[in-house]
Amino acid sequence: MSLAKKKICIVDDDKGVHEFLSEYIRSISKEVVITHAYNGHEGLVKLDGIKFDLLITDLNMPHMKGGNMLKHVLRLNKNYVPDNILVFSGLIDPNEMEPSKIKNLTYMSKPFDEGDFNEYLRRTIRLKSSYKFDDVVDQKYLVPFVEAVKEVSRLSYNLDIHFCTATNMDRRNEAEYELAATGNFQGDNFHASFILSMDKQTYFSYIKSGKGHDFTILTEKSVEHFNTLFKQIVEFTQRRLYELGEKVNYTVSDVIFGEDVKLVNFFKGKNFILEFEAKGRPFYLEIVLKKSYL
Repeated sequence: MSLAKKKICIVDDDKGVHEFLSEYIRSISKEVVITHAYNGHEGLVKLDGIKFDLLITDLNMPHMKGGNMLKHVLRLNKNYVPDNILVFSGLIDPNEMEPSKIKNLTYMSKPFDEGDFNEYLRRTIRLKSSYKFDDVVDQKYLVPFVEAVKEVSRLSYNLDIHFCTATNMDRRNEAEYELAATGNFQGDNFHASFILSMDKQTYFSYIKSGKGHDFTILTEKSVEHFNTLFKQIVEFTQRRLYELGEKVNYTVSDVIFGEDVKLVNFFKGKNFILEFEAKGRPFYLEIVLKKSYL
């Protein structure tokens, strides 16, 4: 590989995506310099004046959509057009995208396949991962997640949560919940992507039991405690995984709420659906676990 560090620009409005991709790419190689932009306008500012080896961008962003940003990329001085562009989004089907006028443009959907992503990095900017991650089959790795949900609910929200079932299946109907948050664990040989989802009445039961708030509608203010709940569950799980020998860092994304919330796990793989019950109402933790056995 060239002694010069590879320059990568990530454009996405989700800080969790920035943190995850940065950690992931740096786990493959330290010979990278990563620049961050959080919308299309900011992305163009970062691109104008620097020649990047790779631009990774989402499509759905505030202020300027990723697609509009890419149109402006064509108008940059040719010396500053990135050598490679990866559109990385949960809103696309790469097989249905029409050819683009932009050179070296590739589409990849979320959830993403690590093998495909690693091969892309190797082929375009010569980063080669020495790890091969496979779906986890040992369900002992689900126990830390179950314990975390139950203990955080009991200690922080005074709720006794019933764990119902763990099933390995395709994703549930995305319209079944009204607020959700997604997170990722990443270690040298263990990765996990997970989504906590529930309807608003289940969430309001949490807040009323633990904080005494009597919310009736979902707003930016009323969902603040969901973010706290999620982070507490993530931190508890992280400690339990460490006891199993898996030292991992984590990233979490902002809470999404409203009707027909749609979130996908970062990794492609088997979906473990953990179903819980709070005061007679179900909620779910969906998990994709990956482990390197090399």
